[in-house]
Amino acid sequence: MILDKLNSCMMEKGFRKIKVNVENICVYFKDMEQEIYLLTVYEASTGQEFTQEQFRYIQSQIYNNFNKPDKIVHFLTIIYTDNMEKVREMSGMDSNVWYLDNRNKRLIIYENHRDEFLGLQKEIDNILYGTTPDNEASGDKENYYHDVRRGHSGRGEEYTQYQYNQERTYERRTKGNGSIFTVTNLLILINGLVFFIMEIRGSTHDLYYMLDKGALYWPAMEFSHEYYRFFTYMFLHFGIDHLIV
Repeated sequence: MILDKLNSCMMEKGFRKIKVNVENICVYFKDMEQEIYLLTVYEASTGQEFTQEQFRYIQSQIYNNFNKPDKIVHFLTIIYTDNMEKVREMSGMDSNVWYLDNRNKRLIIYENHRDEFLGLQKEIDNILYGTTPDNEASGDKENYYHDVRRGHSGRGEEYTQYQYNQERTYERRTKGNGSIFTVTNLLILINGLVFFIMEIRGSTHDLYYMLDKGALYWPAMEFSHEYYRFFTYMFLHFGIDHLIV
């Protein structure tokens, strides 16, 4: 079974498994020096096991149990299901969710969702490929390989599109009216001043310093309601290279 293999994978990667009181939920965590990697796995075959309110409540409770002021919590949820439409309704706007589509034997990661968690994506790909006898017999791993939805359907093309989106660059062109007193120039000036002040008071390469000053961090917004980060993060830059780019 896919979930059994996923459980073995997490144990091999050094995660610890925690028993929870809610049926069909498993929690794994790995406590590192300055970080905690936290994985929650839901078995929701029909997609009707939890309401959206119940899902959000469970997520917040799990996160708050591991949230520590001196550590960064990397929180990921995997939902194993036969009904993608229903679990999408259940999980709502949570951007830290991956979907294990058991019916089609594929992992689905949407465009605005996190796509890295200690190499787990590749491990799940290997698990899924091993549970697809037809593909294994034919050697057709390329067409089966990881399904990342980017607003279109199909299998092989999604991953190709993902790679393309990661590699391509965008040319930015702006038109000015000849005056230095433009909104764009004002924003550039503000960003430069904020960066200069931040560097004087600390290091913009220090993750914890930046988070303390208002860098974007979704769990703080989701569970602590620190919505001001939507505004402050626009003026914070991790190093001079990030500011220039």
